[in-house]
Amino acid sequence: MNKYGRAAALLAAATVWAASVAAAGESSKLVSTFDDIHYWIGEGTNRVAIVIDFNDTSVKDTAGNQVACSYVWGFRWNGQAPSIANILFQIAEDDPNFTANITDSGWINGFTYDFDEDGLPDFAPESWSEFEYDENNIPLHMIGDDWAASFATGIDFKDLTWEKSGTGASGMYPQNGQWFVQRFAAYAMDVNNWSFIVDEFMTSVNPMAPERYFHMGDIKYWIGSGTNRCAIVVDFNDDGESQSSFAWGYRWNGESLSVMEILNKIALVDPRFSVYFTASGSIEECLYDRDDDGQMELASKSEQG
Repeated sequence: MNKYGRAAALLAAATVWAASVAAAGESSKLVSTFDDIHYWIGEGTNRVAIVIDFNDTSVKDTAGNQVACSYVWGFRWNGQAPSIANILFQIAEDDPNFTANITDSGWINGFTYDFDEDGLPDFAPESWSEFEYDENNIPLHMIGDDWAASFATGIDFKDLTWEKSGTGASGMYPQNGQWFVQRFAAYAMDVNNWSFIVDEFMTSVNPMAPERYFHMGDIKYWIGSGTNRCAIVVDFNDDGESQSSFAWGYRWNGESLSVMEILNKIALVDPRFSVYFTASGSIEECLYDRDDDGQMELASKSEQG
């Protein structure tokens, strides 16, 4: 790598979102506008897009193909906007593959991302800096790699004009419709006036949305009450275009219940779902009225023998 520069990253990733009581998928898509973002956190009429650009083309998948190194999440809110630091922490809490390291004073130390979901970060760049000196050992330049933040407002990502932010993440507050980019890149600064000689922070290209994972908080249909909870997912594995995977949440107190007991309780409460068991307690058949028209469109019967 040239100490003053890196090549721009080529980007690719998958996009999946959770819908109502079930997880549903969509093929990957390059993010150009807010409408392309499927990983949204929070609720409200105001929106901001959060882009984390690791600017690292060296990470490969198991087949040896370059993987995405720039990702975008969407955040919604009403009223006063939370700080960028607060938003980044909420993203990290929602997305198990993303971490944000931010100091108490609001300065960003770094981010990591685990694209292959093996529990180990694939992107974890480390910041560094050093001085370059003249023949009299007087410092001329500071060079290094670091994170820098920038904002832009507009429709299409590739047409935006970026403005660098000069404050920590806890002091940055987005406006509705803004894009926020945090990019890791090389830089060189003139120490006489601390102006950039080489600055790659503003050259980020269109990101991809990471997969939207289905979390317990996405479940809308809850049964029972108590401090214990579990998610019950029934996947009919239907190849059609309509949704065929559904989830319910169940709460209780005291000792754990069997899955058979919970499924039977769900079937009693949700008229769209039916389940049948064999004498030995194995699931024999599940049915679901996907269209809520009184007809069981989805049926999965166990075949043994």
